[in-house]
Amino acid sequence: MRSIATIALSLFFGLGFSQSPTYSRITLDPTVTVPAGDAVCLDIAPIGGYSLVLSNAGNIARDTGFESQYYLVSPRGEAERIPLEKVGEMARPIAGLSYLQDQAKISPRGSAAVVRGRYSDSNYYFYRREGKQIQRIPGPLNWITGFQAVVGFISETAVLLAREAGPATSDPNNPPTWAELVKYDCLTGLVTPVELPGSSSYFDYRSLLGGRKIVYSSTEDNRLHLYDIKTGVDTPTPIESFGPNQKFDQTGTYLYRTRNESDGVVLERVVLATGKVESLFKQEGFGAETLILEAAFGDKALFMTSGGIDDRDPKVIGWDAYQFDVSTGQLALVSVKPDGTASNNLPPYTGTNFFTPDGSAVVYQAGFESQIPPPPGPVPGEWLYAFRHSYRQSVGQPRELVVQTIGGGGANYRTGVSSRNGTAVIYAASDAGNTTFDRLVVRDSSARVNGRVVPTANPNRKTPLDVSDDGRFAVYRATTSTGVNDGIHLFVQDAQTGLTKWVTNAFTNGAISHQGKVDQDGKLYFTAFATDRYPGLTGNWLFRYDIQTETLTPLKETGISFYGEMEVGGGRVAYIDGPNGAPVVVVVDGVTGEERMRTAAPTGFEPTLMSLTTDRKTIALSTRTSTLLYDIPTGSLRQTVPTSGKLTPSGEWVTGYSEVCYVPTGAVFSHSPETAALGAPVGPLALWSYLGGGNPIAPNNDRGMDLLRYRISIPTSPVLYTTLFTTEGGNFSIFTKMSVAGLQKAESWVEARIDGGDWQRLTMDQIGYRISLPRPARATAVEVRGRDALGRTSEIQSFAFESDTVAPLVEGVTATVSGTEVTVGFTMNEAGSSQVRYGVDTLTDRKVFEKRAAGARQIKLSGLKPNTTYKYRVEVSDRAGNIGRSEELTFTTGS
Repeated sequence: MRSIATIALSLFFGLGFSQSPTYSRITLDPTVTVPAGDAVCLDIAPIGGYSLVLSNAGNIARDTGFESQYYLVSPRGEAERIPLEKVGEMARPIAGLSYLQDQAKISPRGSAAVVRGRYSDSNYYFYRREGKQIQRIPGPLNWITGFQAVVGFISETAVLLAREAGPATSDPNNPPTWAELVKYDCLTGLVTPVELPGSSSYFDYRSLLGGRKIVYSSTEDNRLHLYDIKTGVDTPTPIESFGPNQKFDQTGTYLYRTRNESDGVVLERVVLATGKVESLFKQEGFGAETLILEAAFGDKALFMTSGGIDDRDPKVIGWDAYQFDVSTGQLALVSVKPDGTASNNLPPYTGTNFFTPDGSAVVYQAGFESQIPPPPGPVPGEWLYAFRHSYRQSVGQPRELVVQTIGGGGANYRTGVSSRNGTAVIYAASDAGNTTFDRLVVRDSSARVNGRVVPTANPNRKTPLDVSDDGRFAVYRATTSTGVNDGIHLFVQDAQTGLTKWVTNAFTNGAISHQGKVDQDGKLYFTAFATDRYPGLTGNWLFRYDIQTETLTPLKETGISFYGEMEVGGGRVAYIDGPNGAPVVVVVDGVTGEERMRTAAPTGFEPTLMSLTTDRKTIALSTRTSTLLYDIPTGSLRQTVPTSGKLTPSGEWVTGYSEVCYVPTGAVFSHSPETAALGAPVGPLALWSYLGGGNPIAPNNDRGMDLLRYRISIPTSPVLYTTLFTTEGGNFSIFTKMSVAGLQKAESWVEARIDGGDWQRLTMDQIGYRISLPRPARATAVEVRGRDALGRTSEIQSFAFESDTVAPLVEGVTATVSGTEVTVGFTMNEAGSSQVRYGVDTLTDRKVFEKRAAGARQIKLSGLKPNTTYKYRVEVSDRAGNIGRSEELTFTTGS
């Protein structure tokens, strides 16, 4: 049975959210002037020249994002980010470059794009630049794995996608699946199948020639056809099948292909209208595997090779782009660097090298796909895991980056410290190709596109220790080697005066100190070992340094401690005393050094999360599972919060890695970069780091990290996101995630109902909420919502679909024997795939048949044993994944 369109009744997201940027990028090193990460051009709009770019470089837009992001880029290289976090999603990460173009496409005028989300192959989103509207493209419940690829736009509001049809792939013995073409109309929300003429077994879902023609294989004449989506005109070609070394040109006029001869590779093309074959040129000493045909446009063909055809292109393992022009008969090098030499680092076979829509230039991706250094070693000033950038270039013209930078870059963060309220960060950055701390950079709230490099004449390694909330005071530790009083010392740089103060100059041969904390009043506190280093003192001491007067004052002897952590705030200083395994937390007055509180640290104590409130009343001590709040005046435990994290200076929030607790009510909220825009930004600031440039397990990935900040959002009502509907056998499943609401503590849950029936709760696991229900055999409406004990509910996500649970019929099964070959014939009442399972004792072997139209079919079995009786059964599948089976039959082979 045929299942038809899907209508999503709740489609648009993001309209009620703020249009201001969600994230603030921290890694703004002004010395990094190139896109600090990978930037892959996926598609170009034929009208207006906008590009669709997938990038993990944080310095190509003011509105940056976490890890990889999709951007719409103007012809001048100005990038506008697609904010998928508005619907609780993220972009696909960049690891390898292959098949990235299948995941996203731009509309003809560049006003919209369809992009693939990270958390499911089924989730694709339609984005409109006007109003920054994001709309999820729905998939019917009887689709098995959702969409495979975006084929392309046929208008500004309609797009073609490929989806997988047929039986569940979880059982390898099922008949094969196949790709089907569907159209999505963003104005109506309809997803409808596109029926190609006749019977198609395969279509090229990576090509939409001229923005309108689909290439498909017809089972009626066993030839490739061009089907015009807009006019409905179907044109057979003289080409019998797809091949590995052939490309249709983007105008739909020719098929280019290469073939090997004994002395070289030959390029030829077929005129699709007449079938005429034209031999174009031969490159001696090459084969189709070393001169790779990548793309074609009209009279031009694009090749990739590492063979060094041009004198500027040395014969090494790096690849370059060459363009053959039929009108001149010349093969010319395209990928040329500013110094006039070949780029020598293009990855082949990735689909990221192609012609611009007008054929005037080539877009290519520079950067080694295999993450290996170019021979004979890494290029000076580049990472081993080099940045991979898309360039636009014509033969004989300078190349230009598809996307430009707007300020300092990252991918070089090595270690850092944030201020008490998170508004400023100091971090150590490294130069490309190094893993050392080459400079210190401060990013405060006033920075927009560039951070501030901390000036220092000290060439040795500098470790960041602290920064004031306004970014004025930057504290760091460095090793001096001037010949006078050398050793490890503390320094503070004052951005307002431009002066750097040597804090521990009074210590002989350096101060053994690993911490230095500064408050907003210009007071710096640290602990250090004083014996034989500071005049008149022995043992460990707490010191205060007044930055303005450059006065160093010993405050209090601290005793021996194996923990170097300390904290300041509200005129108080907290440090850790006591032996290893039995730490004691001590709070003292920052002016007098007088002790205000002393308590044994809790079991599982995390020293780095110790924090003090501004009102001088509270110290927070965290364990691996909770945070204990102590009253400093009395020394008593006042409250236990069920979140491990750091208490904000106001005392309102405890912020952990993936959750946050509102202290006054005890309400706990999950948080992550993908949920940062699902509500009002009323929570505390959160910092996230990620590997600059994607794949963390790539060989030679020596890049540093990137760091960003966002304010945790709290919705006023529950919000559902990443909702998925899937089928398997006789059931369908619902999966979703929820962002809970409000600052009041309340039980929350997700529930679903079918056709207006009773609401059923979904079961929560570590990832989200899910439920499995019997698959209905009729038209069905499914509704999902979030709810809490205070009566707050999310918007209902509603989907209507037609379900198909009727198995296709297999009739008229016959077996015609010819020696050791058998032809099994049968008829099927629906279009779909089929197979014959067979064997002597059990049905262990099978012969599959690709998708065909309804009617008679034949499957030939060969290589059978002579004079042997076999068991066999015919199995067929329809597009909904229902499987019809014949009874088990037998045949006997001949001699």
